[in-house]
Amino acid sequence: MMNSYGFRHVTSSPRFAQSNGEAERHVQTVKRLLKKAKDPYLALWAYRATPLANGYSPAQLLMGRRLRTPDPQLPSLLIPSLPNEATVVRREREETKRQYSV
Repeated sequence: MMNSYGFRHVTSSPRFAQSNGEAERHVQTVKRLLKKAKDPYLALWAYRATPLANGYSPAQLLMGRRLRTPDPQLPSLLIPSLPNEATVVRREREETKRQYSV
């Protein structure tokens, strides 16, 4: 299955959280967000609609459009259009290089 879908399966120890640092960091961010929020659903909604370093929000990457939020937005921004994958990958690489070149 891995060969036919073109991915590599990497295992990590379930008792050693540091081995999966990126996932652990996301969990930590969401936990902190939920502890501080009065309305957890509104907090998660805002988190999903906030653009990442690559210029797209998690909702845009998943659904191909911006989420309708309580903040005013142009109707043209809500029209579905998938982000260009090459642009997203390029921006992610640039951000990674910037972080590690300091």
